[in-house]
Amino acid sequence: MVSLREALLAASDLGDDEYLRWSPDNLVPGQQIPPSNVWFDGNLTDEVLPGTCVIDPRQTGDFSACDLDGGYMGDVYVVRGEQVVSDYAPDDPGEVLLRWPIVVRRLLPAKI
Repeated sequence: MVSLREALLAASDLGDDEYLRWSPDNLVPGQQIPPSNVWFDGNLTDEVLPGTCVIDPRQTGDFSACDLDGGYMGDVYVVRGEQVVSDYAPDDPGEVLLRWPIVVRRLLPAKI
């Protein structure tokens, strides 16, 4: 697992339209990522969100106080996309939805 803190420190050079996405899948640059599913009480549901969950590092606030360290699985990717306006209320600091984001590059490999 790569912590939110580690990813944010590595993402200091992101463009204004770039975001972070953790994924256990082997994503490649140019690949589109489909919408995310809703998680309820720690369980993945069949309900599909109107976009893909990503982290906007500009909206995480004081990430040193975040409780997400160790909470995301997989490699960290830089993605680009258009934010989706919805009624979805994210649980995580800096979480936003993007419409079919495109992978730009892998930022950090997952730790084993």
